Amino acid sequence: MYAKHMRDGTAQSIAADDLLALTNTETPLKGGENAPLHSTDFTAPSSIRAAIQTPNTVLAAIGQTPRTNYEQTPGTVVSATPGATPFRDQLNINKEAERASVEELRQQLKTLPAPKNDFEVVMPEDEVKSDEEDADMEWIEDAGELDSKRAALLEKKKQKELALRSEVFRRDLPKPSKLNDSFFKRYPVKNEYDEADNLIRAEMRNILRYDVNGTVPNDNFTFEELRDASILIDSEARKRGEFDEDEYMERAIAQTSGRRMFYDGRFVTVDEIPRKERSRAIAADFEKLVSLGKQTKSKTEKVQHKLKVILQGYEKIQDAAINTIQTSQHDVHIGGMEVETFKALKEYEVNSANLRIQNLAKEVNALKEDEAALQKEYSDIMHQQWEINQQMLRKQATTEGEAMKYSNGNPPAENQH
Repeated sequence: MYAKHMRDGTAQSIAADDLLALTNTETPLKGGENAPLHSTDFTAPSSIRAAIQTPNTVLAAIGQTPRTNYEQTPGTVVSATPGATPFRDQLNINKEAERASVEELRQQLKTLPAPKNDFEVVMPEDEVKSDEEDADMEWIEDAGELDSKRAALLEKKKQKELALRSEVFRRDLPKPSKLNDSFFKRYPVKNEYDEADNLIRAEMRNILRYDVNGTVPNDNFTFEELRDASILIDSEARKRGEFDEDEYMERAIAQTSGRRMFYDGRFVTVDEIPRKERSRAIAADFEKLVSLGKQTKSKTEKVQHKLKVILQGYEKIQDAAINTIQTSQHDVHIGGMEVETFKALKEYEVNSANLRIQNLAKEVNALKEDEAALQKEYSDIMHQQWEINQQMLRKQATTEGEAMKYSNGNPPAENQH
């Protein structure tokens, strides 16, 4: 019944009826009865597919004309998607259908165009060259050789780039940690020397930026251009005659060793300033230093306040840790003193115990000797007492006792001891 409704397209309505019946009726737990449902399973209606029926050739009419295509069993639903292979095909029952599919395949293959077997043998133009190319393709370089070649190329590139850098960078000479932009300031041009000085300062600024900050300049000169420039500079220097480096260094040291001030747009020594302007220049320089000191003081106070806010907790932790460390050190010191005291006391007690043991051993030996002497004296006294008793018995026997009678030369039995 459910399959019939499904074929009619009413499976969803039947499922809706079942859902309403389950919702509007009471369950047996509340005293109600089970609602009658159209289906007993919980399969969704949209997921149920109608089974494809296999034709029964056994029940076909006997004597019927053989056909390649047989009719479908009534009630079979033809689907656009091929279904699963029926189990009856494993019993070799549908051989006619297989033969029909084979014949249809053959008919389709006959409609294919005939193959073209045209081919042409072409010999290589340069056989030797192809052999060399094959040899090159077959040769595989070792990983170590590739790494060495790569390292050599990188080193060559590095040396080429290093040749374009300044002499200070190549020789790893001292460089400023920070650039002073006021030194590279462009000054008013009064003559051609001022213009040359500005150009030199600008180039020095680019070189120092490249050496210190790593900023690549916009003008990338080649090695040949730098070599030509060096030749021009040397030729220009030769025209000025011999150059005394010692005199130049002494003059440079004299200019830079003294106190320098910023006067008339440049830094000069105090001696270079006219006397009339010297006091004014010194006062202006002093005011600059005072203002700089105030600015530095205010910045220092702000930084100090920030550090105090940030490090206040750490300072308290540090003070507590210092107190704990000092207490621990004091305890360790006291404990060390007690250990040393007990060690000395132990040594003293060991020495005293050995001395007492020796004294007691001497006393024991003396007591043993005294005891031996007393035992000997006691033994002598006891022997003397025994002798005296024997003498008294003999004397008493001779004076007071009766005469002993002998029988056949033997004393009487009662007197025998």
